[in-house]
Amino acid sequence: MAKKTRLELQIEASMKRIQQEQAHLKDLENKQKTVDDDARNHRLCKRHGLLESFLPITIDFTDEQYEKFVKQHITNKHGIAALANITGQTVEAVYAAIEEAKEIKRNKKSIPAKAAATTVTADEKTATTATAAEQKPNTQPPKQSTSNPTNPVNPQGGKA
Repeated sequence: MAKKTRLELQIEASMKRIQQEQAHLKDLENKQKTVDDDARNHRLCKRHGLLESFLPITIDFTDEQYEKFVKQHITNKHGIAALANITGQTVEAVYAAIEEAKEIKRNKKSIPAKAAATTVTADEKTATTATAAEQKPNTQPPKQSTSNPTNPVNPQGGKA
């Protein structure tokens, strides 16, 4: 068996270091994901707890009732205007952000798990970013529900 040259040994050592660094990078990415997930979980619990402290009746809501409540009272024109005021954005920008979030959610549901796991090259990322930047966001407001709740609530706090 022939002896490996010094150059071949350096290549092997470099390849080993690359594999170690890739494993280290993967570990760091997993740790970051855990930190992000924990922060999101904390944020969701804290914010939902705040809502429950203001509106204790929501504690007993089913998931469907809670979703209906949020859709009717937060994603209406008064809620959108409040979001725009708080964030310093225009109402149209808030509607566009909501539509973008809905589109992202729809896309996540339609991508099979194997396809989602494929890697994207830097060129593909650049092309996707350029295409997204060229598209104008949909600024149409979401359709409002035509059903009236039994006890409508005035956005300023009292009953209508």
